[in-house]
Amino acid sequence: MEGRDTSHLEAMVAAVEALAAEGRAQLDERRVAEVHDELERMAASTAWKLGHDALRLGELRRQHAAEMERFSEEVRRLTVDAASDRAQRLAGMVDSWRQDLLDHPDLLGPDTDLLLEADFIRSWASSDNLVEERRRPGVTWARYRVREEADAIRAHATEKVSFYTVWQNPTGHDVLVDVQSRMTVNGHLDVAADGAGVAAWFFPRPRAAVEVEARLTLWQLWSDPAPQVVADTRPIAAASVEGGFLGASDGSFVSAAPGLATTGFWVRGGSAILLESSLVVDYDALSGSVDADFAGDPSFNVGWAYATVTRHPVR
Repeated sequence: MEGRDTSHLEAMVAAVEALAAEGRAQLDERRVAEVHDELERMAASTAWKLGHDALRLGELRRQHAAEMERFSEEVRRLTVDAASDRAQRLAGMVDSWRQDLLDHPDLLGPDTDLLLEADFIRSWASSDNLVEERRRPGVTWARYRVREEADAIRAHATEKVSFYTVWQNPTGHDVLVDVQSRMTVNGHLDVAADGAGVAAWFFPRPRAAVEVEARLTLWQLWSDPAPQVVADTRPIAAASVEGGFLGASDGSFVSAAPGLATTGFWVRGGSAILLESSLVVDYDALSGSVDADFAGDPSFNVGWAYATVTRHPVR
């Protein structure tokens, strides 16, 4: 809501982000170097034994890598070509749902609030994944991108971009609330696993995987620190690939309008809750790369359309 000061809530969320970041595993660069050195020694030894065949295998790997790159670029081109039309259809559908709620309040039922504007947007654990944002009633979105390249040490993390909205219980007594939140997601997933050559005969196969889901989390703001309750999750898209002697790649279109909902959430009289509607990106890579792209084209973004909160008396 315009004019509402939510800086203290943003500070609270930032503090939780900082605690989460402290628990993330850090890559041991020295161990990475050791693994790479060992791979090179074993590969060189095997190549010497193979003699001329090793040169032919190396050329095959290079040709395959070039063809894989060409294929990935063609898939991305087709994705971008179709993105605008898909995004417009999705936006039209969600706009229609929102307008129906505005034109026909009876559809919401009694004691229901329609929330149309996010109070703030945050990306964490990595804040720089948030490329751009816009917030106004009916048009709230974030351009968001998660990219990771992993060498011989496995990279595994969870990232998310979240839209935060405050709702306050207008009564002086405890209530149970039903919460619904609508998001939109337009983008593309790319994963690639390196070709390890002869090293693939000695070490785990290169791999890359990414899963994307929508998540609704409710924060109980009358407590300090505020408890967080994951109220609903909805899978959206996934992509995975495994390499070997030669590399491999895969991709997945993303165009969805996930609805998130929960019922019977207890809210103390006169107190507030923070609705967090998130796009969650979970990835895993070993000698591979992941690109969850919701920013690379004007039609790519993660949006928050609206939420409804319906209150019921506690029996």
